[in-house]
Amino acid sequence: MTQHHTGVQDPDAPPTMTATHDDDPARRRPARSRWPMRVVVAASLLGGLAAAAAGLVMTAGGTEPVVDGSVLLGFAAGWALLLVLSVRFNDHPQKWAAVPAAVMGAGGAALLVFTPSSAAMHALGWVWPPVLLGLLAWITIQIRRQLPRRGGRWMLYPIVAVTGLAAVGGGHHTVTQSIDQASVESMPGQLIDVGDHGLYLSCTGSGEPTVILEPGLGETSAAWGWIAPTVATHTRVCMYDRAGRGRSEPSPTPQDGDQIATDLHTLLERADISGPLVMVGHSLGGLYVLDYTARYPQQVAGMVLLDATPPTAFSSLPDYPAFYDMFTTATCLFPGLARLGATELINASSHPGLPAE
Repeated sequence: MTQHHTGVQDPDAPPTMTATHDDDPARRRPARSRWPMRVVVAASLLGGLAAAAAGLVMTAGGTEPVVDGSVLLGFAAGWALLLVLSVRFNDHPQKWAAVPAAVMGAGGAALLVFTPSSAAMHALGWVWPPVLLGLLAWITIQIRRQLPRRGGRWMLYPIVAVTGLAAVGGGHHTVTQSIDQASVESMPGQLIDVGDHGLYLSCTGSGEPTVILEPGLGETSAAWGWIAPTVATHTRVCMYDRAGRGRSEPSPTPQDGDQIATDLHTLLERADISGPLVMVGHSLGGLYVLDYTARYPQQVAGMVLLDATPPTAFSSLPDYPAFYDMFTTATCLFPGLARLGATELINASSHPGLPAE
């Protein structure tokens, strides 16, 4: 019988011996190692997820553009790995993967370099969902055309589907936010410029001293929904959102206790609130209250610490540093998740039982 050779090797076949031009067996050299395509796809996915997770950990506590940009760069690395590994270790190079790698890499780099404001991020909300959906449709076509049937398609389709849901959620969030903007602007309180960002402040009641409510780690002014109205029956009470929380804008500079105290002092000064003040701090807010009082003692008539974090928490409580790092990492995801349409879920889980308004 005569054997017919097509010239195409099985991508999952083991390494073979490649002859030199003179077919001398003594001068033959082994061909380069080849991986099954499904291994290439799996390695690319795991590499991209690992890169995104590493970026998230490195930017924990950062602003939304920084966190989102780092995650995008991680996803871009995953697509770049698919390109490089398939070219280097398989006979079915997936050169189309350069497109999502370039698009996501450029988007992530732009967010890190330019760090757009909240208004710019909202404007981008009209652009990125349709662009991403178009990119995903093109990626799906390339997967069907160029990736072997047994080459790990089933691993890429869920990634495309989840990313598509994120794009749909992001578009829905942008539309609903625009529709609800009028009602948001009619709510009590105001956004006051403190230099390079605005902080939300709401004051009710009258009299002295003025009570300043400082929420805990990851919390917003909404956490005082039951307390502020009660205090307002006796004296003036003000609640606010720290930078990047609630209705306040993110700060382009890192936020530590000293910076938070400086921002609050500027906020109260520009709102014509000079004192005497009673500073109320809940949980980690207790440390911020102590910091503020130490920096501006002439303004503070007293302090109330509600289940406050002790000043020695990081040195005297063995589990606290790990909890703080974990919680900071988790909450820095909230703005990005909200922009993907998860706002209602986050609000419902964050403040159960608070009054609807």
